[in-house]
Amino acid sequence: MAEKHKIYSAGSGYWRDFLWSVYDFVANQQTGIVRFVNNGGTDAINSGSGFITPTAATDFGIGSYIVIEPVTASQGGTRWQVKFLAETNAASGNVNYGKAQMSFSGGWDNAMETFNVSTAVTDAELIVQWSIAAEDSFYLSCSNSDTFTNETGAQSYTYFRALIWDQDGSENSKLMGVYAGGYIPVDIDSNLRPAVLMCRFVNVLDVGSSWGDRTTTEDYCLLPGNYEHSGGGGVNAGFAGTGDGTGAVYYSSSPDGAWANAPMLLTDNTANKVVGAFGKFSMLHGHSDRADGSTDAGLEYMVSQAIMLRWKPSA
Repeated sequence: MAEKHKIYSAGSGYWRDFLWSVYDFVANQQTGIVRFVNNGGTDAINSGSGFITPTAATDFGIGSYIVIEPVTASQGGTRWQVKFLAETNAASGNVNYGKAQMSFSGGWDNAMETFNVSTAVTDAELIVQWSIAAEDSFYLSCSNSDTFTNETGAQSYTYFRALIWDQDGSENSKLMGVYAGGYIPVDIDSNLRPAVLMCRFVNVLDVGSSWGDRTTTEDYCLLPGNYEHSGGGGVNAGFAGTGDGTGAVYYSSSPDGAWANAPMLLTDNTANKVVGAFGKFSMLHGHSDRADGSTDAGLEYMVSQAIMLRWKPSA
């Protein structure tokens, strides 16, 4: 089990800089957690005009993309896969050009350049709410350290997280980006392929364009319509939060002054069900009054609104 976290400069503030950071992180900074999807010996890294092994951000052009997956399959025998795409113009930070698309059961096909599966695949979702800029930073993380036990024994899940620190963003909206990966299912003996995609503002509150948006017609937190992924078609809206009206732990600290945090729940708002929780190596639920970017005393978590993101660069 392992985790890795790294900050990258946004370079020119273009989506090709974002793709380059994702490439370097997966290829050079972590081992055994996530990998590029590979078909017939070819990694799913495309410049927009063909598959490449990039050497610089400028290698990524219009329509360029990277597809990654966890090294370890789920207990159900599948791997989620996520595609990061620089659409229309890679030499731009325009909000509409950076997208993420997730197949909950994999199936990427290099020849067809699509997820060739009958099971649920999300639309290509916007990664951020505001355009990225040169003064921003990319915060990349991955981990397979969170574990749980079901009737067959010890299990784990993997996630990949790619966030943009908006230098000019206001409080509670300074971090935007993607969480792609698993969680600890409540129904641990029947939900064997836990997978979720969350995009835009890293915020648990029921506000627009955020991980916590509970509007069933929106698409910022996505779960497969069938948790075993045996059926294709619809994807249900979900949200990350405590389920209360504030989205925050009521009091922020212990009598000794330590930050008080709680498990972060994941719910399916379409079905009105709690589907799982995130482990301590993914994120915890904190307090909304903590400033974005603050870190805990142990330097293991970073605040975004009421979310305590696992952030331990020393790991």
